[in-house]
Amino acid sequence: MTEWRLETHPILEIPARETIPFTWCGRHMPALAGDTITSALFAHGVRVFGHHSKDGSPQGIFCANGQCAQCLVMADGRPVKACMSR
Repeated sequence: MTEWRLETHPILEIPARETIPFTWCGRHMPALAGDTITSALFAHGVRVFGHHSKDGSPQGIFCANGQCAQCLVMADGRPVKACMSR
């Protein structure tokens, strides 16, 4: 499984962070401490978080600041906005 994350930056320091295991749709993946659900999923190439109830169209990140419900996922049995939840 490929993970897409910046490892170096010409100006900014990228500090090491603790790895936290989680499961998404049966796939075991590592997140980094401080990641939102969205950033952890994006690091693993996940772009679709669910499907629209009316037409089945894929849903992913839209506003990335908690204003919409496009990234709504079930986490530990609760509906949460993936862009705002850790």
